[in-house]
Amino acid sequence: MAKNNPKIDQNDPQAKIIIEWEEFEKLCAIQATEIEIAEWFGCSVTVLNENCKNKYKLTFQETFKRKSAKGKASLRRVQFQTAMGIKEGGKYTTTPNPTMQIWLGKQHLNQRDKSEVENRNIDMNETLTDKELTSIIKGLPEGEE
Repeated sequence: MAKNNPKIDQNDPQAKIIIEWEEFEKLCAIQATEIEIAEWFGCSVTVLNENCKNKYKLTFQETFKRKSAKGKASLRRVQFQTAMGIKEGGKYTTTPNPTMQIWLGKQHLNQRDKSEVENRNIDMNETLTDKELTSIIKGLPEGEE
């Protein structure tokens, strides 16, 4: 029985589940899970999947993949607006966010934080004395102790 769906008779265990498809698509857009959507409409995941097959001729997973894309695009747009700022009439109404710019650069442009590492070319076949090895470990210039 659908406990959360006000459009069905709560006292009738055989009551037909009513899914508002526009609402269903909005829930997909905000990335609600299958369980959350089923709970929203007061039905089981199985019933939700059957209704998706009847309405869209696709499983819930296939339907969700298509319907959730709109929400992902909206989120991406807001992230880019946050990063770049919003200009209206030549003035920023929302200032650019450098942290978001860096994060998006790492996600989409393969930018990375760079660490400088000094490479002392050491021949791995060369035998080092304890003194030379200690000098290398301590980071001392060659010949110093």
